[in-house]
Amino acid sequence: MTIRRLNGEAERRRQLAARVSLVENARKALSMKQGAAADGPEFNTRTAHKGMRAIVSRRPENLIRPMELGRQRQAAKVAQAKRDAR
Repeated sequence: MTIRRLNGEAERRRQLAARVSLVENARKALSMKQGAAADGPEFNTRTAHKGMRAIVSRRPENLIRPMELGRQRQAAKVAQAKRDAR
C-alpha cells in the first residue's frame, strides 16, 4: 500500500511539473511571437496578388429545373409505395 501511495504522489508531482513547464513554454512562445517584426503580409497567405485571375468553373451548367427533379422523384416514390402495398 505504501509503495502505491508513493507512486501516486510521484506521478501527481510529475504531472504538476509538466503543466507548469507547458505554461512557461507557452508564455515564452507568445512573447517571442509578439516581439517578432511584422513587416508586410505573411509569406504563405491565401490572398489574390497582382496578376491573379479567377478560374472559370469547368462544371457544366445544370439545365434541369430543381422542380422537375422533385416531381419525378416524388412520382417514383408514390409508384414504389403502390407496388409495395400490393
